[in-house]
Amino acid sequence: MFVALMSSAFGQISCTRVISTVRQMAQEAPENSYTSQSSKSPKLIKTLKVRDDRPFADFQREILADFKNENFDAIDQKANQARRGKERFTGGYWKINILYDALATIYGEEFQTEQRWKTHLETALKWKQKSPDSVTARIVLAQSYTNYGWFARGTGFSNTVKGEDQDKLNERLELAEQELKDAEKLKDKCPEWYEAMLFLAMARSWDAADYNKLLAEAVAFEPDYYYYHYSAAENSLPRWSGEAGDLERYAESVAKVDSPEQNIIYYLYASFLFSNYYSHLTNPQSINWEKAKQGYKELEKKYGIDKKRLNQYSFIAAAHEDMPEAYQAFRKIGDDWDDEVYAEKRFNELKSWAIARYEAENKK
Repeated sequence: MFVALMSSAFGQISCTRVISTVRQMAQEAPENSYTSQSSKSPKLIKTLKVRDDRPFADFQREILADFKNENFDAIDQKANQARRGKERFTGGYWKINILYDALATIYGEEFQTEQRWKTHLETALKWKQKSPDSVTARIVLAQSYTNYGWFARGTGFSNTVKGEDQDKLNERLELAEQELKDAEKLKDKCPEWYEAMLFLAMARSWDAADYNKLLAEAVAFEPDYYYYHYSAAENSLPRWSGEAGDLERYAESVAKVDSPEQNIIYYLYASFLFSNYYSHLTNPQSINWEKAKQGYKELEKKYGIDKKRLNQYSFIAAAHEDMPEAYQAFRKIGDDWDDEVYAEKRFNELKSWAIARYEAENKK
């Protein structure tokens, strides 16, 4: 019943994370869209907005203000503290990841423009020049070059991209890679370095053995930095280098991560798949629901649950037809659906189905 409902109610759902603009554009672009920046009528690319319904909204605003005002020492201090303390927000979001997410692209304006990108990069370069030993500055610059490259390329599939735009992307990816290589030589190390490099490895079509070696190094460096597994999921999609079933097969590796947070990491990977790539799953039921459910409970106990995590849980619980869990989740959500997990119509359809089924099965 759920599969039939989902096939009609759910398509591909966008996600937001580091390099989120790039990834969101790549995921949402229609196959026949003509969006290269050199076209006569390129598709306008929206900027990101600080969301008040996120537990890290105030922190993002603070970081963006520091960057705009060129308070680079303040950013470095906050980054060092977040990195060394492995600080998290409610929902388990890493503070250091949120910092990079705020600084790697254009926030606050309606659309990205060439001038806004130039201003952004000029500021990032000033930071690097003022603080040459700042690993944070180097990674921000690398991720900015990557996003700037996709801005030039546009959002279309490869057969819609003009050669000159592809050349700009390649040039900017090379700049990004050089910054990451330079950052690797610095004393301070950062888990986000691997996240940035994993995206570059995917974008530049690294050999599978080299990509997997980098991924293994990343997980060994910081086993709890679950964003690595999101990157691996994206790399497993057919549009990159994967095959059908790879998303579920990789879940088996995530289930074995050597960490006390293993169940939490597994749940976060599973919920990422269900709320972003459900249509790509060949066998959603192969995801270990009991392990994922335990991970959610542990996440709630250790870090607390925010709006997005609760919405994701309602989805994956309903997908596994765990009606008591789905029912309780939807009751807690009420009408506060999350648009990074659901479209409003789809949320209402699934919520109505889950509640009606639960109540029908539990009539006294």
